[in-house]
Amino acid sequence: MHHVMATRCGSILSAGLCAVFSVLSTPLCSLTAENSLTSASTTTDSAPSRTALKIPDASNATTRPLADVITLALRHYNYSRKNIRDYSCIVVRQERVHGRLGSHEFIHAKVRNPRTKDGNVVIPFSVHLKFAQPSTVKGREVLFVDGENEGDMLVRNGGRRFDYVTTRLKPDSTIAMRDNRYPITEFGIENLIRRLVLYARENVNANCSVRVLADAKLDKRPCREIVITNNDRTQNLPFYEVRIFIDDQLNLPVHYEAYDWPAQQDEAPLLLERYTYLNVKTNNGYSDFDFSPENPDINVKSDSTLAKQARQ
Repeated sequence: MHHVMATRCGSILSAGLCAVFSVLSTPLCSLTAENSLTSASTTTDSAPSRTALKIPDASNATTRPLADVITLALRHYNYSRKNIRDYSCIVVRQERVHGRLGSHEFIHAKVRNPRTKDGNVVIPFSVHLKFAQPSTVKGREVLFVDGENEGDMLVRNGGRRFDYVTTRLKPDSTIAMRDNRYPITEFGIENLIRRLVLYARENVNANCSVRVLADAKLDKRPCREIVITNNDRTQNLPFYEVRIFIDDQLNLPVHYEAYDWPAQQDEAPLLLERYTYLNVKTNNGYSDFDFSPENPDINVKSDSTLAKQARQ
């Protein structure tokens, strides 16, 4: 069952990433006999490179209790809190929203993790996103800095029509959540780890199996894969199976996918969400200006910035 699941994961991911990267006129991806997915990725500052996601052989897995997931997730969360101030990456995202599985989205992201001192915010959570694909959202930009713009995010529409339109939206508003499973306040690697910790704590006694597989790879980088499987459909759990790739060098999760139970016993599980973080570069020294509407590299502008430009 688990070998079949791994093959299905690879096949689904192969088909999806082909659709994204073929639009960029890069080499077509293929699935090899060893469940290695080869596709093309685009870096922010160089020509397209080869990207490989290798799902390891499940026969080499070690079994762990769910409590171990809490320990492991806390370790990576604390590492991020202590060592990762900010990062840039390319996010390949696919989500099922309101029962519909969306297209893969290819996003250039800059994130500054929030930090407090003596109960006061010294670094606000900051996110800047530039959408590269698909064409329906190409050119979209999102800027969010916690505590600024009255809690709103600034959004440049992008896409095929009215791409230049910029608006302000509440992160959890109906429009903002129309095509997203989570608000932008939950974006990024550190928030992903935090959600894993909360889930594992809330369901530590659930009937789940946890497997840790060595020899996984993402973009030729060594990883460990953690597979959490719900063994009882009657449990009120939000998924059937979760797969997490942790980069051995970054010490951070770089791939996450969650599945719902299949509609029929002989069918493949339903993909709920998938996030892949490519070309992760940490501690770039981002400042407030890197997340400011006044930055010329950011095409979303606040009301005050537009007013200032009009006076010039």
